[in-house]
Amino acid sequence: ASPAAVFDRMTQNVAALRSAVEGAEATDHRADLAGAVTLAGALLAGDAEAGGGEVVVVTDGQRSNWEELGGLALPEGVGVTLRTVADGEAVVTNTALRFPGVRPGAPGAGTAAEVGVEVAHWGEAARRVRVDLVVEGPGGVSGAADSRWVQVSPGERRRVTFAQRFAAAGAYTMRFSLGGSDAMGFDDEAALVVRCVERQPVVVVGSDNPEPPGSSGVEPSAGYFVTRALAPHGDARDRYRVTHVSGSAATDAALSGAALVCVTAGQGLTPASEAALVRYAEGGGSVLVFAGRRPVRSEALLPWRLGSRMASAKLTDGDWFSPALSGFDDAAREALGRASLRRAWRVRDEKPGTRVWLRFGNGSPALGAHAVGKGTVAAAAFSPAADSSELGKYGGFVVLMQSLAEHLTAGGADGEGGFEATAGGPVVIAAVDGAEASSGGSGGAVVGPDGASGGSGGSVLSFGLDDGVETAMLGA
Repeated sequence: ASPAAVFDRMTQNVAALRSAVEGAEATDHRADLAGAVTLAGALLAGDAEAGGGEVVVVTDGQRSNWEELGGLALPEGVGVTLRTVADGEAVVTNTALRFPGVRPGAPGAGTAAEVGVEVAHWGEAARRVRVDLVVEGPGGVSGAADSRWVQVSPGERRRVTFAQRFAAAGAYTMRFSLGGSDAMGFDDEAALVVRCVERQPVVVVGSDNPEPPGSSGVEPSAGYFVTRALAPHGDARDRYRVTHVSGSAATDAALSGAALVCVTAGQGLTPASEAALVRYAEGGGSVLVFAGRRPVRSEALLPWRLGSRMASAKLTDGDWFSPALSGFDDAAREALGRASLRRAWRVRDEKPGTRVWLRFGNGSPALGAHAVGKGTVAAAAFSPAADSSELGKYGGFVVLMQSLAEHLTAGGADGEGGFEATAGGPVVIAAVDGAEASSGGSGGAVVGPDGASGGSGGSVLSFGLDDGVETAMLGA
């Protein structure tokens, strides 16, 4: 039986809902519980006043309806409560595993990483549960196993983490499961694929001195802080191998093979080196540009134009759910917001498709990115250099650099360079200038991890066009 909503939005019309329930007739058809719960979650997520909420499932407990249900991803803030006909108002205990993740998102071979999953509990009493983790290495070879015990109260959500160190590059599958059983077994498991990478080359472009403070007799430069954030050890323990070139030496040959190029100072850049940066991005590369005392103003490179200078600013607001800022927790956000920026720049004339990740306290964009050819250019309207801000001294800048580098080296673009997304969440694709889109079009296809097209199997749940931006909802 296919699920259908009584109304297409949330309502407080209890009389109409009671009438619909009383008029419902039982059938011998197997219920599509996954579709019903997903539909209810989507209605809750679309109601701004609900702010999350609970999906209450009233069931006779028929086992065949729950078997082979598989993983079910609900919007953030939406939980599930199970009630049976026999129990009346009694709430059946349900504990779920949700939102598996890894930090950093693409850990380096041989470096420390942390994997985790959220444990959410609904019921009338606290529960002590065991979370098991099994790691499968490249080729499906079983690896390490570990367990954690956690106490959860009714309505509580707690993250359980495991320390990991991946010996070699490749794809690793993290399989989480709950020990024991409860009323809803389909949400007792969660899985995550972690892509472990080799050390990646990063080129820092700028005529500012990248040497440590004290060795040159000048204040620490942006190049110094960027290098320290990406490669604090200066050896094989670091995920990134950083090299420096002056602005005028940023040629095609110098940039070739870099996973990321960071431009820390505009002085010294020539028209030829700016053109080389544009070609590097158009070919699929990722560029991160900071705006210091003499900022880069290349219209072919930046997602906007730089306006007047601000004498004081702070980074107060961010798109914290973006993969570009995935490393930020509450403490890192607070540390980033404490840093005083003595020199920052207003921006204007944002290009279509620009994604803003950070904003200043006055609402002006502070960090954003756009697609250039097959690659991405991210631009900051500030600099970590000591003559411009205190940002480089805070741990929040290290988190910022690690998150941006992780995202950009993974091909984090809104264009052909690729992007990251969460199963069950929205994927936003910038429409090409002059292109038309419609829900019945055939201009795209969804290809799964095994290379098979997923269009006929329900991988695409919805598709639409909103202000020139195509949006698709993908399944797992």
